[in-house]
Amino acid sequence: MKRLKKRLPRLTEGEKQLLPADTLRQGVDGIIDTLRNSVFLLVALQYFQLSDRWNSLISISLALGMLTGLFLTPFLEKRFSPRTILIVLSSLMAAGLLLPLVISGGEVYALSVTGAVFMSSLRIPFQTGYYSECYRSDRMARLMSLGTLSFILIATASSWIFGRLLDGNLASYRLILLISGLAVGINTVFLRRLPPGKEPVAKRQPFWKNLRLIWEEPRFGIASLSWMIMGFANLWSLPMRTVFLADPERGLGLEPLTVLLILGIIPGIVRLLSNFIWAHFYDKAPFVVVRIIMNTILGLGIFFFFVTTKLWIISFGAALIHLSLGGAPFIWNLWVTRLAPPGETRRYMSVHTFLCGIRGVAGPPLAFLFIQNHEIQQVGMISAALAVVAVLTLIPLLSPKLRF
Repeated sequence: MKRLKKRLPRLTEGEKQLLPADTLRQGVDGIIDTLRNSVFLLVALQYFQLSDRWNSLISISLALGMLTGLFLTPFLEKRFSPRTILIVLSSLMAAGLLLPLVISGGEVYALSVTGAVFMSSLRIPFQTGYYSECYRSDRMARLMSLGTLSFILIATASSWIFGRLLDGNLASYRLILLISGLAVGINTVFLRRLPPGKEPVAKRQPFWKNLRLIWEEPRFGIASLSWMIMGFANLWSLPMRTVFLADPERGLGLEPLTVLLILGIIPGIVRLLSNFIWAHFYDKAPFVVVRIIMNTILGLGIFFFFVTTKLWIISFGAALIHLSLGGAPFIWNLWVTRLAPPGETRRYMSVHTFLCGIRGVAGPPLAFLFIQNHEIQQVGMISAALAVVAVLTLIPLLSPKLRF
């Protein structure tokens, strides 16, 4: 912390307001990340034994919110301040986590946790808007990295705790939901310390006109195309990693703690070690260089994860995946700030999240359909091939005229 203060002297008033509130918010989101990436689907598979239709719904919950964000972001920002929007969405998240404790049943569980993650993803454009409004551009990632550090620490700790609880009794998912719901609810109170947020400077555009940015801004379009390819490769394989490890019929049928060790604890340690490195790299390097390196590492990680049934190789693959994703909080949340004119960050971000939503909604259901007739390991092979295509798509951005 002392070293960071020396590098980042004299925080602005906006930075002083946003930094503590966002750091705490990201820490609580670490719990949500553990739930979304492994616990929700693991409980659906092993406790409720839900069909692939419900498992697909849980898997696309984040993407559904991103898809809807293109339409809702202009509507919400026209009527409410960003702070109010974040408080309301977080309150609805808490309600979604706590509802299965009141109404039992596998279908209610699936709908409730899907709703909670859906609300979580709707917050993204407004959170990114705060970064562009409050943080200085030359240290944006490093300031955000403090919150990302708390995110990683809590995600790793919750993976261990939740794994132990579920290993002892799968019905402990109720206690997990209670802890998580209360954490989100308490954090909602602290969101009141955020600045209200600025009104968009540019004239508000209908949501469909925002999509014009894809071809009107070539750099945005090329980066979005590459991201679509790599994002699909990652997102359609994401629920398959849990299925591969946890499902006894289509995968290895491992115990919950082992599943969360591979999907939560090992990734958390890797992301913890690489957090500040990626933050510094993002602040200093061109976007295309960072993205090519991340895509290459991610493609290799997915390949190694699915290529064998040996746990040490699978764990190595998981480590590579999350070495790449260690830079995701910065490059995913902040990259549009390098392109967007003042006041238009939410507009660019709504398109970015919309495209993420498309691939996120399409990917998991296609993966569940795919493994009905093919070996689950082939998901990893296809993802690795798509990673190569995604890297090649970025080559035009190496031109000095397009680099950013």
